[in-house]
Amino acid sequence: NTASIMTTNNKYGLEETSTEDNEDKADLIIAVSTGDTQYTIGAGILLIFLSGIALTYVRLNNKRNRVW
Repeated sequence: NTASIMTTNNKYGLEETSTEDNEDKADLIIAVSTGDTQYTIGAGILLIFLSGIALTYVRLNNKRNRVW
């Protein structure tokens, strides 16, 4: 791929005098991520909460269905 600079802008207001030296290299790194830490922690807390509700439901049903 080839990229070229058509116009420039910088905070010092300097203008380019030539576009001949506008060449550079850049490395592209692609990494796989599992997501944002906040979302991971939130999902973990939600999973623990839902597991607690499910266990409570099962225990209450077992107490109701006991035959003496």
